[in-house]
Amino acid sequence: GKLHEMDEVEKLWAELLELECMNQILAQARINAAADNGDVDGAREALKYMQQTRIQVNELHLSSAIHACANSNDENRALHANNFFDEMLEQRLNPNIVTYSSLVRSLTGSPRKGFLDLLDNMKDHGVKANEVFAESFMFAFLQPSGRPRNHGKHKDVLSDIRKLPTNDLKTAKAVLDWFKASGIPLTRFGTVLFDELKSLLQ
Repeated sequence: GKLHEMDEVEKLWAELLELECMNQILAQARINAAADNGDVDGAREALKYMQQTRIQVNELHLSSAIHACANSNDENRALHANNFFDEMLEQRLNPNIVTYSSLVRSLTGSPRKGFLDLLDNMKDHGVKANEVFAESFMFAFLQPSGRPRNHGKHKDVLSDIRKLPTNDLKTAKAVLDWFKASGIPLTRFGTVLFDELKSLLQ
C-alpha cells in the first residue's frame, strides 16, 4: 500500500479471502493500504467483510478508514468520513487525536460549522488537541468552500483569509485563542496566522 501498488494489494486481499484466514491484523493491513492511497471503497469493503464474518472492528480499523477519506479526492469524502465516525461512536469506540486529525482533513472545503461541531465533539470525548492537529484544523478550516483536497499552500491561506467575512475571521481567531489557552504551542504557521487575524480584526 505504501508503494501505491494497489493491484498487488487487491491480489493479496483476494488470496486471503479465498484461504479464509482473515483476522483483525490482516484486515487492519488492508485498511491501512486503503488509507495510504485514499481508497475509501477498499476500506469500506474490508470493514463490511469484518462485520459479515464477525471479526471484531476496533477504533484502529475505523480511524484508518477515516484516514482513507482524508487522502481521497472523492468529492463526498467528508460524508464518508462522518459515516465512519458515526459508526465508531455507535459501537462505543473511543476516537483519539489521530481520528480527529484525519476527520478534520476530510472536511477540507466543507461548511465551517462542521469543523466547530468536530471541536465540540473532541471536548465531549476528552481528547486533547496538539500542535499538529491545531495547524491541520486551521489550514482546513480556512480553505475556501469547494477547494480540492491539499490544494494551496500556507501562503495561499494567508491570502484567502483577507477575503473572508468578519464573522469567519472572528471565529478563526476564537479557535486559535482556545488552542493557546489550552496550552497548545502554535507552529510557525499558526503564529503567523494568529498575527494576521489580529491585524485584520483591528
